[in-house]
Amino acid sequence: MFPNALKTRSLALLGLSMLALSAACGGTASSGGNSSGNSNSSASPPAPSSQAGEQQVVSKTIQAQNELRDLSATMHSDTSQGGSSFTTEGTVQWTASPERFYAKTTSSMTNRPTEVIIDTPTQSTYVNAGASWIKTPVGGGNAPTGGFMPTLKGDAFKGFKVVGKENVQGKPTWHLSGPLPYTAGSSTNPTVQNATGTLDVWVGQNDYRLVKQVENLKSSSAGGLSMQASVVIDSVNRGLTIQLPNAA
Repeated sequence: MFPNALKTRSLALLGLSMLALSAACGGTASSGGNSSGNSNSSASPPAPSSQAGEQQVVSKTIQAQNELRDLSATMHSDTSQGGSSFTTEGTVQWTASPERFYAKTTSSMTNRPTEVIIDTPTQSTYVNAGASWIKTPVGGGNAPTGGFMPTLKGDAFKGFKVVGKENVQGKPTWHLSGPLPYTAGSSTNPTVQNATGTLDVWVGQNDYRLVKQVENLKSSSAGGLSMQASVVIDSVNRGLTIQLPNAA
């Protein structure tokens, strides 16, 4: 399908993990629909005017993330690699306990749906590109260790800044931007060689729930790869579960 298939797969899995990574950062400051109602009735807070105010926004975003239990989202990505370009559309889901990530996507290169499940407890990947599921180790040993979906808290958020206030999906948001975790330039330990990137997230000004994220990933590995992916959150904390399939 691609040259340097193993390296390509590791980079693709990194991209998938990043999709879930910032989705996790939005979280929810309270359960149920009350916080959404409160955000509509409250006046927008002023933009942070100091480093302390900026860090407060980041801290509250982290606090909201800590209460995330599950999410579903819609994604779109544009990828260029080795002289070829393609788009990918699909849906993604994430659960915290057990930590699992599911994506069902269709690439313009194949026009066929592909399903991927990543199970953090067993460090396993399940792929279904046809009639059956195949189970393999996560990233062939090259993907992030520990929890597959890193979460934006602690050192992973160092270097992030509040860069503006914007209305996104009809909701007033804070716009945060920083280095893409698990790439060069981030405060987390890089696990994919020669990879750099930026991560932009938009969180509600009152509830700090993630509304949207955009990641830009570039790597000189696997024939040279450039990817921009956007994710729009559809729901959080709805009791979602991801079941593991029977696989070869």
